[in-house]
Amino acid sequence: VKFLELIFIRSKILIFLIFIGLWELLAFFNDPIILPSPKIVLKTLFIILSTKDTYIIICNSLSRVAIGLVFSFAIGIPVGMGVALNKGFRAFLVPIIKLLQSTPIISWILLALIWLKLWMIPIFILFLNNFPIITINVYEGFLGIDKNLIEMSNFYKVSIIQKIKHLYIPSIVSNILASTTIILSSSFKIVVMAEVISKIDVGIGASINYAWINIETEKILAWTILVIFLGLSIEKMINGILKKKLGRYYA
Repeated sequence: VKFLELIFIRSKILIFLIFIGLWELLAFFNDPIILPSPKIVLKTLFIILSTKDTYIIICNSLSRVAIGLVFSFAIGIPVGMGVALNKGFRAFLVPIIKLLQSTPIISWILLALIWLKLWMIPIFILFLNNFPIITINVYEGFLGIDKNLIEMSNFYKVSIIQKIKHLYIPSIVSNILASTTIILSSSFKIVVMAEVISKIDVGIGASINYAWINIETEKILAWTILVIFLGLSIEKMINGILKKKLGRYYA
């Protein structure tokens, strides 16, 4: 197993080095405005990281991600439970969920520019992306609950609160964790994209937008690398915490 892990790590390093080599080669034959070299981008990234304002910018974007995720789970979980438990509610809401999933994110961003204040747009877009995923996963979790347990709880007239606490929630935790894994991999990118298009004042997306206006390709690439690093770090950290605390619920 360790041998296979070593091969896997070495192959990833090799792929990374090939990518950097190709990037360096393409940069050599192009103007830095078109494609700066890895060295220039790395130097720009260090300059960005050495600026105090950078951390205010990052915190603004992270706070939007956090607020969007809180709203998504706080609304998506109870709605998913409602869809599972009530046929009328399900008939009403399922078409809306399908509509949300089918509509391109860019359309929602453009509509949000008309409807909302700028600071609300990234949170709104993140919610619209995550809400259907959470709702569907919670609903599917309910479908997997043992029908015999439900019948037994009905026979003994167990209260709805007790059913939710001791039957429904333990049964849907694994599905909620599955949706969390899906959501974490895209949430940061969605917020940054919404910030870019909405031209919000402070945020990573705003910094990328300013770099684009000034034709500073090296800054665009440096901020992009930072977004990738932060997104992967957040995903790994939160998934690590969840697996440690709720590992038995992971499939």
